[in-house]
Amino acid sequence: MRCVVILSPLLPCSGNTSTVGRISEHFTKRGIECISCTPAHFVAENKCSVKLLNLFIKEKCADALLLLHAVKSGVCLRCRCNVGCKLLINYGIVFGGTDINEDRHNGNKQTILKDTIKGSVFCVAFTEDLRQIALTICPKSNIHVHPQAVDYTMFKSPAVSGNTPDLKDPILFVLPSNIRPVKNPLYLLEDFWKWSVNQRPKYDIRLLVIGNILDEEYSKIFFQKLSALKLRYCSKVNVSPEGKQTQNLQTWLARTNGDRVLFFPAVPRHEFQKLLSKSTFAVVNTSNSEGMASSLLEAMSMNIPVLAHDIPGNSAVINHDLNGCLFSNPDEFIFSAMKLITDKEYRISLITAAQKSICNVHNPYLEAEFYMKLFEKHFSVL
Repeated sequence: MRCVVILSPLLPCSGNTSTVGRISEHFTKRGIECISCTPAHFVAENKCSVKLLNLFIKEKCADALLLLHAVKSGVCLRCRCNVGCKLLINYGIVFGGTDINEDRHNGNKQTILKDTIKGSVFCVAFTEDLRQIALTICPKSNIHVHPQAVDYTMFKSPAVSGNTPDLKDPILFVLPSNIRPVKNPLYLLEDFWKWSVNQRPKYDIRLLVIGNILDEEYSKIFFQKLSALKLRYCSKVNVSPEGKQTQNLQTWLARTNGDRVLFFPAVPRHEFQKLLSKSTFAVVNTSNSEGMASSLLEAMSMNIPVLAHDIPGNSAVINHDLNGCLFSNPDEFIFSAMKLITDKEYRISLITAAQKSICNVHNPYLEAEFYMKLFEKHFSVL
């Protein structure tokens, strides 16, 4: 059987991992074996990662290699031998976002980024903005643009529901965000809490931050801020520096005097989607930079309004006041959020337009066709 190997960090409950799963499915639907593994599988002290990767390629009889995230997966292509090992097969790259937006500013990571792009037969960027930045790093690279899609299981056109939330229930905004600087989960904390308190008792508005703790120093700042807000507003629930809760999610949602903002560790994808479908009013993105956020696309496909920080990766998905909301500061977020709560027609119009965007632009069948043509051109897989 023909075989494609995909290298990716495969962090649990991350957008990168969901991208790997979807691209893998494109291949398996066409009878092509697809093997996903992490770069850590090949990076070992005093061993050449290229040699280890070549052994794996031989063992699996792989025809093609695809790297998701040029830096985190590109570390596998760093030869530690004096002879300079060469990879047995060609490879392509799908940029993640932080590799282009953030890692190009870091000396060592920038070197890995540049070398990985130079050695590829093609690269895929989710937006034209990412492509243009990548071309400044490696001007002669073969870089294609194709937007990220939603999963096959989420690609449907259900009847649009624009229900005004039951004002007796919590109006839940969900911020899927790993705790690290680039995701900037601190961005709305104080303003959101203050706004939410001022809306009581008419509206019970809350923010759930859910994700993995990836930066220990930043997480300390995040939890210190959260604890300070709890103390200021006389909250009785504490959060440890490790993000451990003294209450579970359902208990928090059931409490009429629950905290305005809660952090909860990342949950398996099916549980997260259940949370979105059952309890979520809107999904929020506060990132400083993005490739293309899977969480926004998934919410749009589930008829959930989205509000996102106005950055290139988000504005490539959202047209403000058409299929979602963009904000450049907390005041703009609050204005749009309040409009979503109070204006049912506005909410329905955003949801309807978002569904059209998913069908026309973020279609997994179109994405599959794009990758099959790309692989047909550069590899002998098809």
